[in-house]
Amino acid sequence: NDFIINELKVECLLMLFCFTTGLSACGGDEDEPIKDDVPVPELYGPKHGTGWVEQAYDYYIQKPWNLNLEERYTYDKENDEHTFKIIKGDEPFKQGDHTSPRCELRMRNDYTEGNHQFEADYYVVEGTHRTAVMQIFGYPVAINIKAYEENGGTLKWHDSHDIVSPVYNKWVHLNVVHIFTERQIYVYVDGKLIRSFRVKEDAPSYYFKCGVYSTVSEVSEVKIKNIKYYFKP
Repeated sequence: NDFIINELKVECLLMLFCFTTGLSACGGDEDEPIKDDVPVPELYGPKHGTGWVEQAYDYYIQKPWNLNLEERYTYDKENDEHTFKIIKGDEPFKQGDHTSPRCELRMRNDYTEGNHQFEADYYVVEGTHRTAVMQIFGYPVAINIKAYEENGGTLKWHDSHDIVSPVYNKWVHLNVVHIFTERQIYVYVDGKLIRSFRVKEDAPSYYFKCGVYSTVSEVSEVKIKNIKYYFKP
């Protein structure tokens, strides 16, 4: 329908802009030091406080347009585990599009206000390099977490700031919190606050994506399980 077509056009234009100008231009300011006197949001769960409410969500998978879904994506229902893969040279998700190859879960959780949290367990397969594995997507992008090959696999945001390493061939628990009205984003690894980040400019709306987008390695692959979405008024 027209909404989906327009959405894809906006996303394609944004990805082209990020490619030509540098991805950090599509994100926010430099990350801010974490200060003891600055309150941070409580995480969902018995060890991290209350207030977050888990939300049901719909999604669809974006994959190279000329391939069958099962060639790049599988889902293990018993373990709630998604596997995403792209190979260098794969086609984009839409014929005639000029963005990089992807295999991503696009969550249908578009929002314009409130507090939102993404939670999942990540397993980055060795060799995955310069590949986006989680995004809070809007125009502009609020955050882009990418996997790099150094130090046994490193997750970074906006290509520059380390989040955690090593991550190759091991499970890592990731929480990303977006406080919309404050333009603030927090990244937690295994329950510990690692990065605080302020978004430069609000987009009209945002949504969550995860999987693999773009690669300079021959193959980029990530397994993601227990994907949850939480909202806090």
